[in-house]
Amino acid sequence: MNLKEFYEKTEGNYGSVTTRFGGEKLALKFTLKFPDDPSFSQLEKALGEGDEESAFRAAHTLKGVCQNLSFDSLYVCAYAVCEALRSGNMDEARRLFPRLNDKYVATIDAVNQLKATL
Repeated sequence: MNLKEFYEKTEGNYGSVTTRFGGEKLALKFTLKFPDDPSFSQLEKALGEGDEESAFRAAHTLKGVCQNLSFDSLYVCAYAVCEALRSGNMDEARRLFPRLNDKYVATIDAVNQLKATL
């Protein structure tokens, strides 16, 4: 799998990310670092503990990372959770979280496939 195929598989925007990072080299570098970002696990933990402030901060960070990397499909899910938390609706954030989790796991799996082909 190459980077363009990764973006097709994950419903991201290859053209946008390569433009933002001035080519494929930096886009690939930061895509491969995505699994190291702690914001998803922080969000999951905060939702489980009922910590709205920490959950919002983690969701907001995850949303920003996804936007910067043009992970469009994952971004949409992170945005929905973030906005639920912004409005103080923890129940809605928890209801939306499984879809975010599914997209996140699929993205991590795709990153691992990409790494394996390099």
